Amino acid sequence: FTAGPEALPLLRALLKTNKRVFSINRELLDATNDIQETIQQGKTLYADKPTMKQHNGALGTWSNDEYAHPGFQCEYLHFKSFQ
Repeated sequence: FTAGPEALPLLRALLKTNKRVFSINRELLDATNDIQETIQQGKTLYADKPTMKQHNGALGTWSNDEYAHPGFQCEYLHFKSFQ
């Protein structure tokens, strides 16, 4: 896509917000026993979409518990923070 100079303040604000959100997620990951395992679990939750599959999409893509998983949040933010 293209954007004019009016988009620059919006992009700067997005980057500032993303920096804070990623920092919070990092704190949550640091509080786990195994950061890499937590991230891997999150990648699996993101890819497998267990709630959507169990309920044929009637309850959404992921459950509140899945959204609350620090590894899932890391993966979700990786993909969605700039969309």
